[in-house]
Amino acid sequence: MKEPQKVKDFFMPQNSNSPQRPNEHTLHSNQDDLGPTIVCAPFAGYLTLLVGQGEHVDAGQKLAIVEALKVETLVTARTHGRVGRITHTDGSYVTGGQLLLTIVPE
Repeated sequence: MKEPQKVKDFFMPQNSNSPQRPNEHTLHSNQDDLGPTIVCAPFAGYLTLLVGQGEHVDAGQKLAIVEALKVETLVTARTHGRVGRITHTDGSYVTGGQLLLTIVPE
């Protein structure tokens, strides 16, 4: 039996002349490269939001849950601030590396 082909993480760059501005369609392979104010899905799955737009959050606070194949993973804040833009609704299917929300530092 043939083994499945491995898929590498990838990053889909924006126009090279424009500043890096993630949107809900951009996939990111490494959350650390984006800084603490950009929050992306760790993998593909169904999203449960635990915060709302404009809500104050602290570093380490639970922001969302991504669930796939009965495995739930918490997505936490890496900085404190207010929730800025939320790109998906509760219950949406998201892909790994997709922008979920932004945090506006305070």
